[in-house]
Amino acid sequence: MSKNNTEGQIKVNAYSGFKANERPLSFSMGDLKVEIVKVIDRWTDPDRDFFRVQGDDGRLYILSWDRGKDTWSIDRPDKC
Repeated sequence: MSKNNTEGQIKVNAYSGFKANERPLSFSMGDLKVEIVKVIDRWTDPDRDFFRVQGDDGRLYILSWDRGKDTWSIDRPDKC
């Protein structure tokens, strides 16, 4: 299963199995679409789930999902 969420310009397609938005599968911003190759790390705080991921464009991204608002954001793109 997947679910699309938006916050500003980002749309995330995420796998939802046991719980909603277990892991991101891909995301898009405007004309850019990035498939997630690997989830490198994940962590939580009281309100958000964070995912450090590698995209098919060779870059690393930190995506976060706000559980209360059901919205996604990119917190920091990094170069590999």
